[in-house]
Amino acid sequence: MSDLILVVGGARSGKSAYAQELAGAYQNVAYLATATAGDEEMSRRIAHHRRQRPARWLTVEEPLDLTGAIEKLNNTVDVIIIDCLTLYLNNFIYNTDFKPDNTENHAECERLLNLELDKLINATKRIKPALIAVSNELGTGLVPADPLSRFFRDLSGLMNQKMAYAAACVYKLEVGIPVRLK
Repeated sequence: MSDLILVVGGARSGKSAYAQELAGAYQNVAYLATATAGDEEMSRRIAHHRRQRPARWLTVEEPLDLTGAIEKLNNTVDVIIIDCLTLYLNNFIYNTDFKPDNTENHAECERLLNLELDKLINATKRIKPALIAVSNELGTGLVPADPLSRFFRDLSGLMNQKMAYAAACVYKLEVGIPVRLK
């Protein structure tokens, strides 16, 4: 059975660096990257993250099938970093038939996300490697002006709650300082 560690915080709070620091205690590390390079700025961010990781770490790029990816990595590594759940959520929403103005569609999207998160959490109980999941805390800022952004923020909060409940440890990064919540 895997240990699940959740690392949350705001943008540029040091979440990824801290997750990498935690993973440094393990010999064989897999980095499960969920980002996709949709534009030049995102390509630069991805390249920056790659440079921050040790070359010996295995990098797996998987924007949607987190459960399948961690199951494939089972018994091949000691720890898996998922960086990040927030980008995974973005990919999930845009790969469903989501319509921001249709509130019935919101409920269906939330239901499907809960099913995916249940699969992911259940998989963490079956795999051997520890799992460190990185996610953004979006709920402490302004209420977004448009329906899609509000829905994204709401789903992100629900996702983080669900993952935190399942996690053995939860850390929140504040200005680069990890604070253990659980």
